[in-house]
Amino acid sequence: MRVRNRFIGVAAMLPGVAVGLASFEAAAVRPLLLFVIVVVAASSCLVAAISLAVVAHRNDQAELGFVAAFFFAASMLPLVHGITVPSVLYGTNAATMTSVFLAVPLGLIGIGPSLIRRSSVGRRIGQRWRQWVLCHAAATTALAVALVAVPDIRLHPEPGSSLAWVFATGFFAGTVFAGQRHAWLADVAGRPGPVVIGVGLIMVGTSSFAFIDTTPFSLWFWVVHGIDILGVFLATVGGVIVYRHRQPIGEVVGPILAVDPHAALELGLSPIVHRFVRDLQAKDEITRHHVVRTADLAIDVAVELGLSAEVVRRTGLAAVLHDIGKLEIPDEILTKPGRLTDDEFAVMRAHAELGGEMLKKASELSDLVDAVRGHHERFDGTGYPDRLAGEQIPIEARIVSACDSYDAMSNTRHYRVGLEPAKVRAILSEHQGAQWDPLVVNALLAVIDNRGQTPEPRLENIGRLGTVAADRKFGCSCLPEEVLVAG
Repeated sequence: MRVRNRFIGVAAMLPGVAVGLASFEAAAVRPLLLFVIVVVAASSCLVAAISLAVVAHRNDQAELGFVAAFFFAASMLPLVHGITVPSVLYGTNAATMTSVFLAVPLGLIGIGPSLIRRSSVGRRIGQRWRQWVLCHAAATTALAVALVAVPDIRLHPEPGSSLAWVFATGFFAGTVFAGQRHAWLADVAGRPGPVVIGVGLIMVGTSSFAFIDTTPFSLWFWVVHGIDILGVFLATVGGVIVYRHRQPIGEVVGPILAVDPHAALELGLSPIVHRFVRDLQAKDEITRHHVVRTADLAIDVAVELGLSAEVVRRTGLAAVLHDIGKLEIPDEILTKPGRLTDDEFAVMRAHAELGGEMLKKASELSDLVDAVRGHHERFDGTGYPDRLAGEQIPIEARIVSACDSYDAMSNTRHYRVGLEPAKVRAILSEHQGAQWDPLVVNALLAVIDNRGQTPEPRLENIGRLGTVAADRKFGCSCLPEEVLVAG
């Protein structure tokens, strides 16, 4: 919650800044200057917003598409605001203020489905997110054209009125609500990148307070335009980096626009994690695919349980690393096609303890030791290696245990063919309270129902990079030899 708390603190200060600056006297009246600044800036922001929508379409990222919809509205309607500035192309008109007034609420409608993503309506829209974003962009463009064509349309309150205060406060609160999710994602990632979107959202939301000032071209008038423009550019700054380094746009904005906990977790992965998974791939490809699928599912279950960002992060990482102890299990046991003997099973069981010992040697992963060591404990206390029971087992381990079992039962392994979904559900339900935490099983079944039996694969890039590429990408030229286990 660290980044999230700071985000809320910054958001709480902005209205006070708005009130303070609004009390300053008017500056020089320069309509042409405003026209040039806003038209150029809004046009650039519009291009950036469209670029984000293209990245979302290309990578099938629904939440990024909703974010793009917000910034499209926050760019298109301010462009109308600039075009209709009085004393340049138009005389006195209502469109100048109406366009600014409608920008934030229309943007919130665009990003709205991501704020209700766990509801039935949110899930349905999420499945058809491209159509939503396209229709939202078409409606926004139609409104913009209407305001330019009929500039006397008035849909805004009187500046400085009580109604203006109500709307400004409500719109700003909406952007804070939307933005705090990205601050939460920053905590999941363990890196600040995703919070950039959140800050951009509340900076655009601050533009709603333009209506508390009754004096055109006051100091606050100019500041609020600057904050609005900077907010959009802050969230789309990847475009500048792309131009400078000539990298694919998705590769650059991905770390900034991590729009779900899976992307956020992958953003924060260290080179050591990638190396461990890469070693699993070299030793046994089936195990590598298993840990990635388990992590994908475990993150959703942790979110379904309403756990904190820090616990979601630890759960995802523990799931990725829960089987790294198998790197020290002999191949003839690990990949044996038939049933293991008692002696072989005893060797296989040791992987939970071995994994915990390996993580102890990597200081940045030491907080995962108990979760990895405990992923074969049972809720009734008959598991291994420490025979922990109930809430003695870390919540991360309880989640990984259920997700590990679900994936192992659902997919073909060396020793047997995967079971039918109905059979897997029946086993989970029958043994909840004994092998697995009932609350975790209920959340797991809810996640499975929501995502379907064949979800889109996520986290597939973990461990995929070569050693040199990974070290360069994550800023590490070498890894501690004591934690690197040869395949």
